[in-house]
Amino acid sequence: MKGCHPKLHACVHEERGHEQYSLYYTVGIGTTDGESAERIWVPHNALGNSTKTQGPRSCHDVLDDHWGFWNWLKYHQMDVYFHLLSVPQRNLQTEAHRGFTATLLAEDVEHWTTAIEKWERDKYHSKKSPCPYKIKTSGQSVAQVRKDQAAEEQKQLSEGSVVYHEVSASSFISIGIDLVEL
Repeated sequence: MKGCHPKLHACVHEERGHEQYSLYYTVGIGTTDGESAERIWVPHNALGNSTKTQGPRSCHDVLDDHWGFWNWLKYHQMDVYFHLLSVPQRNLQTEAHRGFTATLLAEDVEHWTTAIEKWERDKYHSKKSPCPYKIKTSGQSVAQVRKDQAAEEQKQLSEGSVVYHEVSASSFISIGIDLVEL
């Protein structure tokens, strides 16, 4: 058994060093988000009115009864639910993976497979082997790109360049960046 952050909670944790607790990188998880513990509150909000006048002991008993029944239902319906969803998705994802892998260079596939298997063997400890899913960011920030473009545009204007359009090249690229971020 392995403890992991639910996906919606992962963003509040410091990214570095927490990859080993991420559901995104855990083998066998698939697309679960781990938020089922939070989802129980929505259908049980109505219990608030019936338990607010009760003492602590009977309030706990009522909540335990409802949550116990909720878990029992969930447990007994899992096999049918997961079978209906998982078999077609397994086939679809397997074929998608085969098709995608066939488009890559064999040495790249071997390199990535080796890196991922090594990371999984090390039990996701980033100190032993780096997370192969983590992208090393090296490059300019959006703000730096905009600043550089504005400086280049000012330099061209000061040298006497002619403006042909209402929207400058740097403004056009800036608008494109804004559209991508939407």
